[in-house]
Amino acid sequence: MSALLILFVVTLFSLAAMQQIAQWQAGYQSLLKHEKETFNTRFDDWSRQQSAATSDTKD
Repeated sequence: MSALLILFVVTLFSLAAMQQIAQWQAGYQSLLKHEKETFNTRFDDWSRQQSAATSDTKD
């Protein structure tokens, strides 16, 4: 009987841990998406500035 109780407790802790890991992973994925969007926006701005500077020097 005590083995079943231990198994039940371990299962509950495992489920709680898996749920927490899933929440962390979702938050991390959201952060990565935001960082990628920010990087892409800044890179596009920088690229446009470089193109403008290059075309200014060619004239």
